[in-house]
Amino acid sequence: MRIDPNQGLSGAQGTASDRVAADGPAAASRSSWQTNANQLDEANLSSDAVEYSKLTSAIANVPDVRQDRVASLQQAIQSGTYSVTNQQIAGALLRDSGTTAPIGKQ
Repeated sequence: MRIDPNQGLSGAQGTASDRVAADGPAAASRSSWQTNANQLDEANLSSDAVEYSKLTSAIANVPDVRQDRVASLQQAIQSGTYSVTNQQIAGALLRDSGTTAPIGKQ
C-alpha cells in the first residue's frame, strides 16, 4: 500500500493494520463495525419451532375469560335458576387440587 499525500490512501481501503497506522485505532474500529453492519444475521427454525410459534400466537389471542359463559352463569344466578349439588362442588375442589379419588371411595 502506498500513501500519496495528494490522493490519500491508494488501493481499496488497505488492511485494518494499515488503517490503524494511517488513521489511528478509531478508524480501524469504525471500518470493522461498518463491515459487520453490512452482514445479515440469519436464523433457521425447525418446523417444530415454527409450529410452536404459531400456536403461541393463537393462544395469545384467546381471551382468559369466556365472557359468554360468565354472562350465562350470571343470568342464571340472578334469576335463581342456577343450582349446583354438593357433589359437584366437592368434585370441582378435588379436581382443582389434583386429587382424582371419587368422593366417598378412597
